[in-house]
Amino acid sequence: MELLTCPPLAVTPRVSLLHCLFVVSCVMPPDAAAAAPDEWAMVERRGPHLWASGRPFVAVLTRTNTITNEAYKDDPTILAWELINEPRCRSDPSGDTLQVWIEEMASYVKSIDSVHLLEIGVEGFYGPSTPELSYVNPDAYSANAGTDFIRNHRVPGIDLASVHVYSDTWLPHSVEDLHLNFVKTWMQQHIDDAANLLRMPILIGEFGVSLKDGKFNNEFREVFMKTVYDIFLSSWKAGVIGGGCLVWQLFPESAEHMDDGYAVIFAKSPSTLNLLANHSRSL
Repeated sequence: MELLTCPPLAVTPRVSLLHCLFVVSCVMPPDAAAAAPDEWAMVERRGPHLWASGRPFVAVLTRTNTITNEAYKDDPTILAWELINEPRCRSDPSGDTLQVWIEEMASYVKSIDSVHLLEIGVEGFYGPSTPELSYVNPDAYSANAGTDFIRNHRVPGIDLASVHVYSDTWLPHSVEDLHLNFVKTWMQQHIDDAANLLRMPILIGEFGVSLKDGKFNNEFREVFMKTVYDIFLSSWKAGVIGGGCLVWQLFPESAEHMDDGYAVIFAKSPSTLNLLANHSRSL
């Protein structure tokens, strides 16, 4: 079957600082996959040419908000689109497969919506294009996960760098000071690279600490969160390209049955609420 092609489009103008964020993923949700299993299977089989069917992306970008009667691609309350959450391609550690996928998807999304910012959704591992930065990764495997932070973000159409911070699952130990030191190095390196190499804002798209297995407690989680916020604020106040930090994840009461260990419920943790409130006031 012949694959569709889309001409590259101009990159959306950069923004120096993002004060508020609403990032929406373009990936088809599981319920949609269940509703159209044949289509979802075809999408999976087509590998890097996922967009050829068009349905997952078009369904989101052109969906009309039933309250405002405005298509999502025209909605000014949406800041950016995310291509995919935490992609990896273990079968191709060179990163070429995922790179081709990002190039195609970025061009395709921009052909439908050239207004909103676009980010990838990668975790931020440094890959083959920057072997000198492999020491920043949490382990040796990360450099071979099929992603490449610098190379991936140089794709035309990508406007916003993205990185996640999950030392609780990436590092094999539970030495708290080592986790905090890792976070400081990880964040600062990505902030510097976004500013100096990529020249784009950076979004800490997810960060958090799981309390599920008892490895860490809420006190450490708050220290972890404050560390992330302090690094971001220091960069922001120094005039370095900023972006935003999105904690994973805020939960309302009565939703505990969906807690994956990362849930922050303000009613049960007023000190965490105070931490987030103070950070918001500092922006």
